[in-house]
Amino acid sequence: MFCNAHQMVAQYKKKRELTEAGALSFMFREFSMLSKSKETEIVDEIRSHITAERYRESVSTSCALSVFVLF
Repeated sequence: MFCNAHQMVAQYKKKRELTEAGALSFMFREFSMLSKSKETEIVDEIRSHITAERYRESVSTSCALSVFVLF
């Protein structure tokens, strides 16, 4: 599940970079529910759950991240 969420985040990042590069700065608005800092925070949380062998929590957080990316 984390691999799927991680792949979706990578695709989202690429799309965000392309949008930022092609948009005028005053027209671009970052998606507030998944800012760069929030994205990093969630991925770090998932990794810490996996390290601590709290797999149910890591799956739950991965699902939440997937919902943000697909929103």
